[in-house]
Amino acid sequence: MYPYIFVLGIQIPTYGICLAVAFVVVTFGSILRAKKRKIVPEDILIVAASVLGCAICGAKVLYIMVSYTWYEIITFIRMGNFEFLLGDGLVFAGGLLCGLLGAVIGAKIAGTKLYHLENAIVPLLPIGYAI
Repeated sequence: MYPYIFVLGIQIPTYGICLAVAFVVVTFGSILRAKKRKIVPEDILIVAASVLGCAICGAKVLYIMVSYTWYEIITFIRMGNFEFLLGDGLVFAGGLLCGLLGAVIGAKIAGTKLYHLENAIVPLLPIGYAI
């Protein structure tokens, strides 16, 4: 796998492209499955948005924790240098753990139980993981 592809001179990480494609496939596939099972599609969107936000934050936080020492992080913050937050790097395990937390939060926001949505979402997760 190429780490980056170049489109019109812009460097795009392939990992990010794969994550975006997987997220879109699972989300829209879940919405289609939800309609067949009489589940409100907006609940799927709320949970998906919550999962996306939490997963990206968790993946970035874990990347920073494994890439820098506490001393380096504190030094960056004291100097006002926050470029380490904007650089490349996400860790799958952080995204997975915080994404699960995001699913629970999203279900609470939507006012539904997470297990009501599982028939629409869970069968598509292996496809997203494979992408």
